[in-house]
Parts: sequence; structure tokens; C-alpha cells
Amino acid sequence: MNEQYRLKVSGVSDAETVKVWQQKGVDMFGLAFTKGSPDYVGMIPSRAGIIPDYSSLVNRESPFTGLTLVGIFRDDMPQNIVTRVYNYPLDYIQLDGDESVIMIDNLRRTLVPDICPNVRIIKTLSVSCPDDVLRYKDYEGHVELFQFNITGSAAGHDGELPDWSLFDAYTGAEPFLVGSVTIDAVCRMTSPVHPRLIGFEVNR
Repeated sequence: MNEQYRLKVSGVSDAETVKVWQQKGVDMFGLAFTKGSPDYVGMIPSRAGIIPDYSSLVNRESPFTGLTLVGIFRDDMPQNIVTRVYNYPLDYIQLDGDESVIMIDNLRRTLVPDICPNVRIIKTLSVSCPDDVLRYKDYEGHVELFQFNITGSAAGHDGELPDWSLFDAYTGAEPFLVGSVTIDAVCRMTSPVHPRLIGFEVNR
């Protein structure tokens, strides 16, 4: 594995799975806060008036202690995102839906600096052609990181590598991850994909 790149995996919630992926070099772990996800991480109702709901995963025995955590949301209400950031030690908020830059800016103002001054925002875009990649321009300057999930024939099938040339269209300043790839595809890379590429979200 090329150690210059970070590896991210999403949808894990138990210590054993975390250990397995750590042994493969993964250092970013995504928690699925999108309802309907098979790995959805729910909150426990406090049933105590103004006391917020809480998480059973955040304690001294948590498998996520000391790891880089990414909270994954899709078209969620800002107050729900703020609640998760408050209850989990999230390093990143990943937005997988059709969130507007107005929503993103308002979310940031709510969180920074009082609730989570160092939180960073990832915007996910599905890409199958260079024009899809160019959608990053709508969010440029409003997020710290992009994640481009490769779809369709560009993702590569039956042992074929993804179409890395897609990212020639990216001329932005923010770094990015590439999602929907396998560890095998990452290991078989023979040359750098792009100077702004910092890592991959690998399929479980």
C-alpha cells in the first residue's frame, strides 16, 4: 500500500471491525448517520427534557477513541448534524446529498467556534465523466475536502482499474478523496493520479 495516501472506510461500529481495517492501513472511519443505511448509527433518547440524546459508542471503551472520525449525512436537517457533532468526537462532516452552499455556510457558523472549532466539511460528488467532476466548482471555497465517488463504467469492473483520467478535470485548490474503489485498485496504481489527491474511501 502506498503510504502517502490516507485510507477511509465507512459503516463500521464495532471494535473487531475497526481492528481489521486498521491492520489494512485504514485511518479514517465513517459513521453512517443516514437513516436507512444498513450501518446506521442511532442515538439513544435521553428522555430527560432539555438534555440531548446521546450515543452508546462514546465512552472509555469506544473502538473509535483516537481515530479520525467522519460523520456521514445525506440531506439531513442542520440541527440533527449539530447534535451528532456534539455527541461524537467528529473530525469531519461528510455531506452526501444535495446540500446547498448556503446550508453548508450556516452549518459552519453554528459549529465554529463554539461547538466544534476544528470540524472540517467534506462534499461528496458522484462522478462518471469529467463534467461530473466539474460540479466541484459549485462548492469551491465552502468545504475543506471533496470526495469523488466513481460510478458506472468509469469505476472499472472484473479486475479493470478505475478511469483515473477523470480527475484531469479537477483544477481546484481543495484536496480530495476518491471513493467507491477497492484496496486492490489502490495497490495497483503505478503513478500518481493527481497532485491534490490525498486518499481513498475503499469498499468494505
